[in-house]
Amino acid sequence: MVAMLSWGAGTILIARKPITGVNPYFTMGWEMLFGAFFLFLLSLATGTTVALGEIPANAWKAIAYLVAMGSLIAVVAFLYTMKHLEPTIAALYAYINPIVAMLIGAFLIHEPLTPLIGLGALVTLTGVYLVNRSLKTKSA
Repeated sequence: MVAMLSWGAGTILIARKPITGVNPYFTMGWEMLFGAFFLFLLSLATGTTVALGEIPANAWKAIAYLVAMGSLIAVVAFLYTMKHLEPTIAALYAYINPIVAMLIGAFLIHEPLTPLIGLGALVTLTGVYLVNRSLKTKSA
């Protein structure tokens, strides 16, 4: 919850007072680096570390996928939309992203799509529709 609130607040603040003279991709890289560092410290403090040799190959593949798709491509896409769309529209990706992830999981690794997952997707898409509709009404 804190992460979503922080992300939303950051999106709104950047939209209201854009930072000039700073490369957003460079800045995002530093944010990720510091985030990883503090998560590493947290894992040390809580004793939840794992030896690198104990991590199975499938886990490394999953990590590589998350780095490529969940970080690099997603961040570039988000920063691009923040530059070219209204922040309220760009922020909607956070709601659509889990639905896309579920569909990719079902297609690639045959994860089950249950009625409850379908209901959650429907509720999410309805919310996105209502937000878009209210934005169109305000701009008209």
